[in-house]
Amino acid sequence: MKNILLLLLLFCSQAFLFAQSDINTARKLMEARKFEQAKPIIEKHLEKNPSDHKSRQLLGQCLIQEGKFDKAIVEFKSIKKPLEKESDFHFWFGQAYLGKLNASKNFFEKGIIASKVKSYFETAVALDPENLTARNSLARYYLTAPGIAGGSSKKAKEQLDYIKSKNPRMGYYGLASYYFQKKDYPAAKAEYLQYLKLTEDKSEVYYQLGFVAQTEKNYQEAFKYFELALEEEEVYKPAYYQLARTAIFTESRLEDGLKNMLHYIEVGGDKNGPDLASAHWRLGMIYELLKQKEKAITAYQKSLKLDPGHQQAGEALEKLK
Repeated sequence: MKNILLLLLLFCSQAFLFAQSDINTARKLMEARKFEQAKPIIEKHLEKNPSDHKSRQLLGQCLIQEGKFDKAIVEFKSIKKPLEKESDFHFWFGQAYLGKLNASKNFFEKGIIASKVKSYFETAVALDPENLTARNSLARYYLTAPGIAGGSSKKAKEQLDYIKSKNPRMGYYGLASYYFQKKDYPAAKAEYLQYLKLTEDKSEVYYQLGFVAQTEKNYQEAFKYFELALEEEEVYKPAYYQLARTAIFTESRLEDGLKNMLHYIEVGGDKNGPDLASAHWRLGMIYELLKQKEKAITAYQKSLKLDPGHQQAGEALEKLK
């Protein structure tokens, strides 16, 4: 009898270790942003361990990355009670609702969802004041939400100043976004330049500096920073679009602008950047500046095919016809 019990204990311990090994593998894949590979591992694990709440949270995080916000919310609701004291859980629940908020086109629904986003982020910070990622998301909410939904520039700055005191790297980047939103472009640039000294991901910072310069209409500086972004990372797709856009604004370097926009379209655009309908609209503008009317018409038509409601492309096409 003793031997049987020992064997059962050994079997259970090995099964537990194998299960943990699978989840650790999934976590590593998620850290590498390979969510599509991590998700089936987590789902298979949950089939055998349905009460593993932490793993169900990981599944919810994968669903957020897939843009399946409603499904993520369902997963989070199922584990709300056992994880109600976990700061990280509330942060991710807030992220799920934030995704749903950004996707919603219903004004009244947006108001309801926004209150949930704010509540979950605030709870995450209250449970763990050192959860700087949650603080950063809360600061972004305060900065972008209207006052009626709890937006507050003052509260956003308070969160970002605290973050900077604990993690200067994160703080500089957050404050740069804050000052840009406030249209204090010199201050935004100063924060990005400080952040540049501390980060290895310089392509993203050069890109943001270029965008600040472009917004200021300092176009030569914009060209410089977007080109620096590509020197750091040749496949940094949004920089190609912005180089072409700057060429349109200045009506200079148009052949380079054409090559850059064609490249952006060829690689399929960027999921976090302008869509392909806008890219074809901008392409049409470049062709117009190059006096290539037929190609401009074709580009505008392609833009409208991709997005029939693209107002700028429609107006540009009407003018040419």
